[in-house]
Amino acid sequence: MTVRVYSSADAGAPTLTGQAGSLTNLLDKVLVEGYGTVAPAGWEIVFTGTDKRAYRAIDVGGTRHFMQVIDDGSTPTNGARTGLIRGYESMSDVENGTAAFPTVEQQANGLYINKSSTLDGAARPWMAFSDLHTLWIWTAWLASTPTRGSIHGFGDLLSFSGAADAHRAFIFGSEVLTSTSLNSYSGAMNLAAHAAISRVSVIGQYLARSVDGVTMSPPAAWISAGGGAAPGEAGLEQPSAVSSSYDLSPIAMYVPNSELRGVMPGLYNIVGKTGGLTSPEAFGSSLSLQGRAVQLLPIKALNSAIAIDTTGPWQ
Repeated sequence: MTVRVYSSADAGAPTLTGQAGSLTNLLDKVLVEGYGTVAPAGWEIVFTGTDKRAYRAIDVGGTRHFMQVIDDGSTPTNGARTGLIRGYESMSDVENGTAAFPTVEQQANGLYINKSSTLDGAARPWMAFSDLHTLWIWTAWLASTPTRGSIHGFGDLLSFSGAADAHRAFIFGSEVLTSTSLNSYSGAMNLAAHAAISRVSVIGQYLARSVDGVTMSPPAAWISAGGGAAPGEAGLEQPSAVSSSYDLSPIAMYVPNSELRGVMPGLYNIVGKTGGLTSPEAFGSSLSLQGRAVQLLPIKALNSAIAIDTTGPWQ
């Protein structure tokens, strides 16, 4: 499957701001319509409302669960600075569905996607990455750090059960509402590095159901090789002095005290610290990924970054 890369630096790219509708307009262009000479990812809008959408992958090879996005300025405290996302197995209109993840009981408003730290039309840098089943979106929402941001995602986990895992859809956003701190915003991402899967490190990650389909919306966590509580935060300096490449490790998702479920599509931990990486950087050939190109994205505070495979396929 083709992996597509989108950026606020592209000609004709949509603008992400602290105003209502900027996130849904961005996702309309990235997932469904395209912009300039850039092709869309191949998803569809199933239901729509004013600054509200229900998106779904078209390809029948995936779970085709719904991603609901509310971008009407109704987020508590932050207003239009932050959008809301929630997953559903099925939906009857843009506001209602069944088998939500997270459930309303778990997260009353859904999960947060920060767009901007200010309530105005100032444009914020962003990048998005998608194939036919999964979307990652990085937003540099904090005005004081325009080259560092937060990662959010929705799509299908690469389950260790393969396509037989009918409930492998995942969602990742923030459970912490802030407009001032990258480090306290949980979309900045934390990892249980080297930890046993009994470690509870749940930070805005949910699966649609447990693998047996019984438990609805189980909170999940990530585990990967490498030191530090966040990707690219600790260990030997990167890129590697041995290979002149970045050492990357897959990121697995697990339900604490229950199941090691699968691997995140296209997303990799940088095994070592990235103090020299101060802005997004395209790296042409990663030996860890057999020569695939990757995009390096600074997140959280200094010495923290994530890598996304831009060659593919992810599936």
